[in-house]
Amino acid sequence: MTAPTPLDLLAQGVRPVPCWPPTRYGTCMCQKGTACDSPGKHPRVPWKEYQDRPPTPDEMGGWERDFPGSNWCIILGASAGLLAVDLDGPGAEALLLERGIELPASATILSPGGAKVLLRHPGGPLPRKVRLLERAGDGVDFLADGSLVIVPPSKHYSGGQYEWVIPLAEGIAECPAALLALARNGHGPGAPPPAAPPLDAKIPLHERNTTLASLAGTMRRRAAPVEAIEAALLVVNRQRCDPPLPEAEVRDIAHSIGRYAPQAETAFPQPEPQAAPPPARSLAECFQSYVRDLRDPMPRIPLGYPSLDRWFRGLARGEVCVILARTSVGKTTFAQNILERTAVASGLPALFFSLEMSAEEITERILAKSLDMSAAEVAALVVHETSRVAQLAPGIIERWERARVRVVDTPCRLKDIDARIAAEPDVRLVVVDYLGMIVPPRNGSLYEITSEAARSLKRIAGAHRVAMIVLAQIGRQGESGGVPVTLRDGRDAGSIEEAANSLLGCWRPDLAEEGALAPPQWPVDLKVRILKQRGGARGQTVTLKYDAPRMKITDPSEGSGS
Repeated sequence: MTAPTPLDLLAQGVRPVPCWPPTRYGTCMCQKGTACDSPGKHPRVPWKEYQDRPPTPDEMGGWERDFPGSNWCIILGASAGLLAVDLDGPGAEALLLERGIELPASATILSPGGAKVLLRHPGGPLPRKVRLLERAGDGVDFLADGSLVIVPPSKHYSGGQYEWVIPLAEGIAECPAALLALARNGHGPGAPPPAAPPLDAKIPLHERNTTLASLAGTMRRRAAPVEAIEAALLVVNRQRCDPPLPEAEVRDIAHSIGRYAPQAETAFPQPEPQAAPPPARSLAECFQSYVRDLRDPMPRIPLGYPSLDRWFRGLARGEVCVILARTSVGKTTFAQNILERTAVASGLPALFFSLEMSAEEITERILAKSLDMSAAEVAALVVHETSRVAQLAPGIIERWERARVRVVDTPCRLKDIDARIAAEPDVRLVVVDYLGMIVPPRNGSLYEITSEAARSLKRIAGAHRVAMIVLAQIGRQGESGGVPVTLRDGRDAGSIEEAANSLLGCWRPDLAEEGALAPPQWPVDLKVRILKQRGGARGQTVTLKYDAPRMKITDPSEGSGS
């Protein structure tokens, strides 16, 4: 997959500068040649002024013209808004965790020598480079004011290549306060380390597995080996889990997440070559299949909202509907309500791939909607009113069980989704929440990864003859969930629009007011627009009502009983 060009990096808010590349023999192409002690890692132009301002597009164009084949670096510092953590060795991240410092998921570069995690600079002076921790060949360096970081697709002097394992487009996280405190102490490996910062809050009983799996996933995305993930999880389990999990269970989590490859030649594994050509059917055979599908008790699955289903044809076998929305609009709640109105109400076997929330969180949301309570009220009911729960919960659970709705809440690759659907031959409806959480090997841009995922899900739906609803998060910088969603948003986020049979856009007008401090007066309007529909109407916008505390989305046309 192609890495972003230097001009792409400039457009994404960082400050690229060309560097001397290494020779094929591992020496530097600069004037020092074999005497250079930093081959392939230092600028070939005066660069100090770019600590205070970004290069202009004209300067960038001149460099690309005058210095073809260069390595490239980006500038760190307060003005650039960036710093970096250099993880050297498989046990480097465990050293940080032992001191109570957990690195967030953030743009990360992998090189033959280790990994560099980019973080936001808090402002004010910071040291250029500090060796924070080291032990037995593993080390952690803090890089800030006046430092440089080599970026892909630059070449390493060892012959390897720099690669994005978490692309810059996926965002740069805030720097943990404990990490800044450690860096400002400025101690080196030869000096006594400062007192360890206080550990984060204890991880309670019901969150241990989810939290450890999340940490393991973050490390794996940075290409951490299984041994490093295991060492880090054991530290967190020992210091934060209350009570700690058995070590064997922690190792199982590390090895389960470690199955996923952090990189590969393509963003997703391609299908195995077929041993024989695909089958070809005559028109008579196609007609028989067409008639059989139409005579199905439910040839097309509606969404369960009369105002929307008036314009929406429903989903036939093999069709994919993508629901586009920005963050905090209510995508997951919408998906759960659709599942209840279709699969549960009709007894339709369904699979729900909840790739962002745990099955326990989904259960709490289902109970909240069914009992007309907030999630906090449900939790209090479960803890303090056991007898009442014993009366109310079985009926709710039985409704979902009769429909054979199954929830998958573990990290999934495309091949895992494919295999799970194949193992459930009676399934008619599949919901994926959400597209961006499918585990890719993490090379390639976010656009490329999303495009391939959308196309692959379309192939999976067709192969298993299931209707599929896929949630997709979109968003341009500075745009809120109150901005109407357009067909262009589906195109900008990858080949989503091409792969989908139908496309719905959701937004909430109440989110359009920036800086509003008062909480919403629930319910609020949820706008749903049909952006694309093969063989059906498009452009119609329907208004539903969204009650976030009670996880409920209703249709005003149904009256108060909906």
